[in-house]
Formats: sequence, structure tokens, C-alpha cells
Amino acid sequence: MDAKIQSPDTASFADIWYCSRDTLQDDPSGIGIPTKSALPLRSMVPLMPHIALVKDTEHTGLQYTLFGTGLAADFGTDLTGKPFLASLADASKAEFVQTTKAFHENRGKLTPFVRLTQGSAETSSGRILKYESLAFPYYEPSDKSVRYILHAMPLETLTFGEALAPCIQEHEIWLHEAADARPAWLAQDITSPLFSLSDVS
Repeated sequence: MDAKIQSPDTASFADIWYCSRDTLQDDPSGIGIPTKSALPLRSMVPLMPHIALVKDTEHTGLQYTLFGTGLAADFGTDLTGKPFLASLADASKAEFVQTTKAFHENRGKLTPFVRLTQGSAETSSGRILKYESLAFPYYEPSDKSVRYILHAMPLETLTFGEALAPCIQEHEIWLHEAADARPAWLAQDITSPLFSLSDVS
């Protein structure tokens, strides 16, 4: 399958997570995924405004425990403490439930996954912008749970005063088992208009 990632920031996020996973000195999770503290903060700094943290709560399901300042600015609201599904359109909410259920039925209920999505969002001025998000699992030692760290951003620039409706339409979804080798599709698409040779180190 061809490379799918459109944004260089998304590709950098993937590089950071896989590097952390592949160089683990200690694995308290027992399933080969890093803790949040194992992710290199210095490398993450440029991405932090568009980072969110998600945990699965017993009573309310998936919930944002952190919603980056860049995300809050993009949406015109801070979704920290709100349900993860609150940021998705109704059809995408149903698709999320169906695809994750199918993944866990096939791979096991507790198997952590990598999730890349591409879709669109409407702005307050009526424009439709392309959108990309990528989620990776991490282990939280305090309660021995698997949580998710998410990078998400529009692929086009918002104008001054413009905000996204918290109603993302996910058009393409790719799921992959987190313990497996990084798939070829989870790389920068060099045909993307966002790609430039300056992004290649």
C-alpha cells in the first residue's frame, strides 16, 4: 500500500512514537508500547499544540484528558474533559465504533492500535478543509491502562477569526496493530502538496 500521510508534522509524530517503541529500555506495559514519559519531550515540542490525550473511562467512554492549545484555537473551544466522540460527525462516530469493534474482534479486545484518519471539517466561514489525525497508544503506569496520544490538524490554513466546527467527517481510516512493524502506508506521501525536500533530513 502506498504512503498515506499528508502532513510532515503527522509523519514526524509517527517517527517519534516508533523510535520510542523500538528503543524501549524497559517495558512496564508488557505489550511493547511506551509510557508517555518515554516519549522524547524535546522532539515533541513543535507538535504539542496539536496533541491530545485520550483515556477510556468506565462511565463515559473515551474522553479527552488534554486538548492542545492549537486544537483549542482551531475549534474555538477546549474539549478537555469532553467525550472523544464529541469531535466527530454522527456518521464518523458510528464508523469509529464499528471499525474499532471489528479490529478488537479480529485482534483481541485489549490489543492496542495505531489509527490514521483523513477527512474534512467545515469552518465558521463555510469553507471545507481537509483534516488529518494519527493516534498511538501509550501505557499509563498509575492505573495500568492503555491510553492514546493523538496528533490532529487541518491540512489547510485557517484565516484570522476562522474556526472549525467540532464535527470532523472521517473519510479514510486505517488501523494497525501497535506491536507490529511500522507499515509502509504510515509514511509521508511525497506526492502530497504539503511535502517538500526540506522536510527530508
